Amino acid sequence: MVSSKDTETHALKASTAADAAADQPALASVDEPAKSKRNLGHERSVDGDLPETYGRDEVEILPKDPHWYFIYWEVTDAGYGTAQRQLGLGDGDGKLVLRVFVTTQTAQSGKEHREIRDLHLHTRHGKKYLESPRAGAHLRAAVGLLTSEGLFSPIAQSQPLRLPPTQPSPETAVEWAHVQPGQLDGKQREHIIISRPERPYKERALPWRTGSAPQASQLPVSESEWIVDAPTGAASSGNRPPAKSGGL
Repeated sequence: MVSSKDTETHALKASTAADAAADQPALASVDEPAKSKRNLGHERSVDGDLPETYGRDEVEILPKDPHWYFIYWEVTDAGYGTAQRQLGLGDGDGKLVLRVFVTTQTAQSGKEHREIRDLHLHTRHGKKYLESPRAGAHLRAAVGLLTSEGLFSPIAQSQPLRLPPTQPSPETAVEWAHVQPGQLDGKQREHIIISRPERPYKERALPWRTGSAPQASQLPVSESEWIVDAPTGAASSGNRPPAKSGGL
């Protein structure tokens, strides 16, 4: 004989199991997008880190110093397949190559020297530092497929870059110009208008810049233009103002 208390206990267990079964698909639907979002490279990861890839073919160069530069690349499946079809290659044929075009100039003769450097890549996206053959060199990079016969099909190309030199430029000529004030209210973009001055600009030679002390007549202001805050009741030492501390 089953009591009413046992009947209530069985009903409570059945309802609890049904609620757990109903909640299980909901948990799976929440975890599945998060898992797939973590696997996709061009999506932002759940922990807020920057993505490793962005789903586009690109290669770019950034200067580090006169002798080193930073380069990163990414090749998508679509870009890789297009390069294979252009070269008539099958699956697995061809090598993924990072090709760097280097242009340097000889200091003595001023002649340009050009060379091509190929770096075989083992991954379709990555980054690394590379050494430049000479400071001030002009660089341009391309990532693509290279065949055994030497044919190269670029997938992406970078903007040209010039590495900084190791010393200041010998060019010391200065050309002055006037920048015209803006015509708009500053809420819209407008072109910068530069005009040449009507008279050649000549910088005023200040004698104390060469080490010699300036004369009273060479000062930018006269004695009558000096403003001296003297203490109340202080005796004046003639009409000549005291020396001004801190320079002019």
